[in-house]
Amino acid sequence: MIEAIIEGVAARIHDEFGPGYEIYSGQIKQGLAPPCFLVTCVSSAATLEVGRRSYHRNLFSVKYFAASKVDARSECDAVCVRLLRQLETIKLESGPLRGTERNAQYIDDALVVTVNYNHYSIAPADESDPMAELAQTVGTKG
Repeated sequence: MIEAIIEGVAARIHDEFGPGYEIYSGQIKQGLAPPCFLVTCVSSAATLEVGRRSYHRNLFSVKYFAASKVDARSECDAVCVRLLRQLETIKLESGPLRGTERNAQYIDDALVVTVNYNHYSIAPADESDPMAELAQTVGTKG
């Protein structure tokens, strides 16, 4: 599901900013070509709910690296408004997913936007027959 969310975020970024911006995901060691975006999952946690339901909390980070080194801050400010609006809802195969707790910071000459994409999932049902035969050995003490 994390890969599907990353793809949904990348699609929203591409829809808003077009093909002139590279979108990377995962770990990039070298070779980023600004202007570009880097989409990563920062943390993921799951809580078992009633029955087979689980609640997943996923924190994603979208970094924007500005093309201009001289006026990077104002370029990041302009991108910030557009990016926060686009990350409100992403489209997945299962339907739309709403982003919550969207925040933006300017860190090390890059815009860093974080957003939570939380969702529920249902684990597949156990295929074993709960009323199958049970072998039991009975004995007496003494």
